[in-house]
Amino acid sequence: QWAAYEAYNRAFAEALAAEAAEGAAVLVQDYHLALVPGLLRALRPDLRISHFTHTPWAPPDYFRLLPDDIAAQLLSGLLGAD
Repeated sequence: QWAAYEAYNRAFAEALAAEAAEGAAVLVQDYHLALVPGLLRALRPDLRISHFTHTPWAPPDYFRLLPDDIAAQLLSGLLGAD
């Protein structure tokens, strides 16, 4: 299921990269697209990227429940936002 989540986020980032004007500001919303900011930053470093999550994040200890590679991808994705 993680592969499907990655593929969905990658497809969204690629579509957004193709459509966004040079230097545009984009807003990525919610945990469904948590990987998009990092993927989009790699594709289009000229964009101003914001991420907003409607759902409160769990305490940091809950990240330890995730496999290390998935936790790292989620955090890297979110840190791709400005």
